Amino acid sequence: MALDDYDLDEGNSNKIYTTGQISKICEISTATVIRSIDNGDLEGYKIPGSNHRRVSHNSLVKFMKKYEIYEFLKHNLH
Repeated sequence: MALDDYDLDEGNSNKIYTTGQISKICEISTATVIRSIDNGDLEGYKIPGSNHRRVSHNSLVKFMKKYEIYEFLKHNLH
């Protein structure tokens, strides 16, 4: 479901995700995503002039693999 919806193959490196998209993909709260970015667990950045954050595809996959989210979802959704 979530993995297929967002095409998380490692070759999709130009994709950028919002905190809302990441929370749906990883099945965690948006607040947890924001906290993970702010404390450095998830590499991302703030949009200049706002509090909105963005995360690259590669950073998201790295985060998901580090916390075994990728493998968990992969095995439980297929």
